Amino acid sequence: LLLAATASGAAFGGDESTRTRTLPAVADDLDPRIELFSPVLDSDPAGAGLDWEPNESCPDEAALEMTRIRFDALVDERKEWLAERREDVERVLGGPAVHVRTAHFDLAYDLDDLKVGRKKVRRIDGAALYAGRLEDHHEWFVDTLGIDPVWMKRENRHQVYVLSDREAAERVVTRLLGHKLGGGFKSNLVGPEESYAVVLNDPKFVESDDALHQIVVHTVSHNVQHDVKRYLTWLNDRHGWLYDGWAHHAEIRRFGPPITTCHRDDQLDFKHWLSPYWEANVRRAIKQRRDYDPAQVIDLSVDDMNPKHRQFAWSYVDFLLWYDAPKMADLLDRTKGEGRSSAEALLDVYGLDLPTFWEEWKGFVVEHYSSKPRKGPTPARKPRKSR
Repeated sequence: LLLAATASGAAFGGDESTRTRTLPAVADDLDPRIELFSPVLDSDPAGAGLDWEPNESCPDEAALEMTRIRFDALVDERKEWLAERREDVERVLGGPAVHVRTAHFDLAYDLDDLKVGRKKVRRIDGAALYAGRLEDHHEWFVDTLGIDPVWMKRENRHQVYVLSDREAAERVVTRLLGHKLGGGFKSNLVGPEESYAVVLNDPKFVESDDALHQIVVHTVSHNVQHDVKRYLTWLNDRHGWLYDGWAHHAEIRRFGPPITTCHRDDQLDFKHWLSPYWEANVRRAIKQRRDYDPAQVIDLSVDDMNPKHRQFAWSYVDFLLWYDAPKMADLLDRTKGEGRSSAEALLDVYGLDLPTFWEEWKGFVVEHYSSKPRKGPTPARKPRKSR
């Protein structure tokens, strides 16, 4: 007996000759990593995108009936997922959205005017595109750390919203997180903590699909980094340089100079340090001996960091990934220990005390950073040679 399921259709209860029904096309080139896709479920309300094809030559009636039971249960599970999305998500949004489930994310998407290059894409195609991009970023994160995916522990999926309406986005954030747009986590008295990321495609600030993609990657990076080894909300409060540095590193390596800001409104007097030309900023500070001692940065919470602290934090993460990338996963895990300082974790994992870290980092910046504004993704650097 065959028991299989995909986002576009499936066959149940047959052998190699079993036919798989193809549902009406609802999205161009649907990513195979998509597990559930609301337009598919909507197009087939009876079967929820699945098909039952009994193998008439199968002599085992009991096995055939068991397969039928499993099929019905899976159909019910898919219908329940979509009903919950309609009730829990769209009620807050105040309107319909396309819903997509992948291995690591549940996405709600309502953009109708997205242009990818010169092509305007339909809402359903945009939703499928961003679901794939979310999985791409998860793979990039794991590959960058050089770790086995089994290190990434999560009991539930990250809930991601990519929205076009500011009022709807703010309602979602207020209901779920109680703060401004971006990522965050919600603790429950029963069950695992929940992870949310809300991104607004505001034409006043988001100029293109490339910019929206970059903002989504930055925002979701804050969420994904919590999955290393075990889920705890720890970086934000005790190791702000890692929390902020990782999210901006994703922008720098994949897109180019950051276009997001994590500073508070009362930090706008750091005009120079809001510049996206961060490499030149950091290099100039070192050459002019105006750089921070790392001890002044690495034990700050995110809320206590100013824009200058943040660009140094991006550089610290950049340096450590060049110095020994696979050890970064151990560093993220080691900082989760109760009361453990960043300095202790750096020494334990990298074997670097703060004075040595400071000198090695400065040498790296002077050698590798551009003194002029850099456009586009920062090219991959050759790993440090062992000494």
